[in-house]
Amino acid sequence: MGGFEAILLLACFIAAVWDFLYWEIPNEIILFLIALYILKLALVGGFAHALTPLLFALGTLVVGFVLFYFKALGPGDSKLIAVCALWFAPHLYWEFLLAMACVGGLLALAYHLAYVYINALRAWVAQALTNILVHIPFVGVKEVPAPPMREQAMIPYGIAIFCGALAVHFIET
Repeated sequence: MGGFEAILLLACFIAAVWDFLYWEIPNEIILFLIALYILKLALVGGFAHALTPLLFALGTLVVGFVLFYFKALGPGDSKLIAVCALWFAPHLYWEFLLAMACVGGLLALAYHLAYVYINALRAWVAQALTNILVHIPFVGVKEVPAPPMREQAMIPYGIAIFCGALAVHFIET
C-alpha cells in the first residue's frame, strides 16, 4: 500500500467514526482528501489522466445529491463517496460501490434490529475516545462531546464508505 492510499484509508476511518458518533462527515476531511489527491497527481505526474476520475466523481456527486434530495443519503456521505470516486475511478469504481452497498445493507439491517444497543455503543465509543485522547498532549482534547440520541435510526453511511474503500484496497493488492 502506498502512503497516499494509507492516508486515504485513515481519513475514511476517521470520517466513519465521526459519522457513527454524530451522523455527519466533516467537510475538512473531504477537502483534505481532495488536496491529497491533487498532491498525489502533482508528485506522480498524473494530471494527464485526471479527467476520467474527475468525471466519475462529478457524476457520483450529482447522483449523491439527488439521493440527498429524496432523503436517502446525507450530504456528507455524498461528498465522501464522490471523493473516493476520484481515487478509485475508473478501474475500481464499481467494486467500491458494490462493497459499499453491501456493507450499507448490513448496517441498515443491524440498525433496524439493534438500534438501542447501537446507541449505547456510540456513547461507550465517545467515552473511550475521551479516555484515549486526553492522554495525548499534542491533541489538546479535554472531552469528546457526547453523541446525540434520536428516537429514529439514522444509518451512518460513512462506515459503509470506509468498508468499501478498505475492500477496494484489498482487491487492488
